[in-house]
Amino acid sequence: MNPTWIKDISEVLKRSAIKKEYISEKTGNAYTTLVIEKMSVVSTGSIEQTDDNKYKYYIIDTIDANGAGNMEYAIKTTNKVDVKLGTQLTFFNIRGGSTAKGGWYAADRVEIKTK
Repeated sequence: MNPTWIKDISEVLKRSAIKKEYISEKTGNAYTTLVIEKMSVVSTGSIEQTDDNKYKYYIIDTIDANGAGNMEYAIKTTNKVDVKLGTQLTFFNIRGGSTAKGGWYAADRVEIKTK
């Protein structure tokens, strides 16, 4: 049998994470997961409303000078803010996981980053 490794969100997004408890919207069960408390990224200018009335933001994660290069992915959250290419966004309590097609990310909320 070959070993399998699944990276946690802190390894994938190269940021520190803490454990936080949530209640599953689908089952109502409590669960604990790792979250990145706050993360600033740049919008590609694309946002999509999902079937469950949430919003998926397509972003560029530039990380910091000590991390890896740019990564592009989407983060789903409950609130909508107006974005255009280059809008700086801050997401709160980002969590995610792997799927057969790659992975998913969700956040409690998003705000336009203020200086």
